[in-house]
Amino acid sequence: MAGASLPGAASSAQAQPPGGTDVQAGAALSSTRTSTRDKSHGCIDATKARNLRVKWYGTNKVTVRTKNGKPPCTETKVVFSVYVVPDMWDGRGFNETAFPQQVYKSTEAVALSKHKTTLVLDSMIPCKNAQYDVYYAPKITSLRWPEAHGAQYISARFQHFG
Repeated sequence: MAGASLPGAASSAQAQPPGGTDVQAGAALSSTRTSTRDKSHGCIDATKARNLRVKWYGTNKVTVRTKNGKPPCTETKVVFSVYVVPDMWDGRGFNETAFPQQVYKSTEAVALSKHKTTLVLDSMIPCKNAQYDVYYAPKITSLRWPEAHGAQYISARFQHFG
């Protein structure tokens, strides 16, 4: 299994650099982007991916935290999904051969005022190409080229068997 990166990636381990509470797959917390703090009190806009940091632990666990540990100005729902990538994928990163994709499993959580949320998917796709993504809600069940997650994108990893 070899990792591939998306455009702008700092390494094959994590796509774009802009991308607590433990949440197991299937658990969902309510509330999306509702105001929780006055912006004048040193909070950070968590609705902008550049203000979040994602740390990957393999492909089935990620931690999403705010930049510089500042509290988010709003509760912001993030989703962690794994998608099945077509067998015809060339293994060269984010390109048209990696699509279409269908969601295999997802979990979501609200990035709370503790500045950190851990999301865990309790299964991997065995012996298949896969894409693991962290993005803003709502959940996306299928991905098409070239849109993919669009403005919802925060961070991603590929898993290549080939």
